[in-house]
Amino acid sequence: GPILRDELAGVTALSAPFSGIADLAGIEFCTGLTSLDLHGNCIADLGPLASLTALESLNLHGNAIVDVAPLSGLTQLRLLWLDHNLIENPSPLLANAGLGNTPAGVWDRVALAYNPLSAPSAAQALSDLRARGVSVWSDTPAGTATAACATSLLAGDPVPVDVHLIHGDPAIDDARCYVMLLFGDAYT
Repeated sequence: GPILRDELAGVTALSAPFSGIADLAGIEFCTGLTSLDLHGNCIADLGPLASLTALESLNLHGNAIVDVAPLSGLTQLRLLWLDHNLIENPSPLLANAGLGNTPAGVWDRVALAYNPLSAPSAAQALSDLRARGVSVWSDTPAGTATAACATSLLAGDPVPVDVHLIHGDPAIDDARCYVMLLFGDAYT
């Protein structure tokens, strides 16, 4: 039968990795969510997540996210995976008063590696998050470019993949493009 809004409010955990999700419309009714795993999809707009203020763990690894501003009001977040996206400026995360505001011995963690963190304020934002006690993973190997949510090279298989252009390795031709499937370490 149909799923009612009242029923959605009672959902506390949802995991839908590699499901081809591009639009989060409707998830705003899952107001009881504390854990959400949507890695390996094609999500760009985080607007519908802004009302999910109970979220403590959010995995958005490997999507097409550019703007993290909708996460600024999710003050219960403790674990946030945003690696392998298209984020240039993580500064809006500084507006999240909950990040780094935890009891002694509890660490908030934010993964931002493999993003094109190039906005002038990006380095300062990462430093400010760390100063607040947030463990930030932002290392991206030099010469590695990432494109989130590309089309798979496997015929008939339109799953999201990370595309890594590897430069500077004499064993690898710079013009070659290695595709790492998000659901494993298989290379084509």
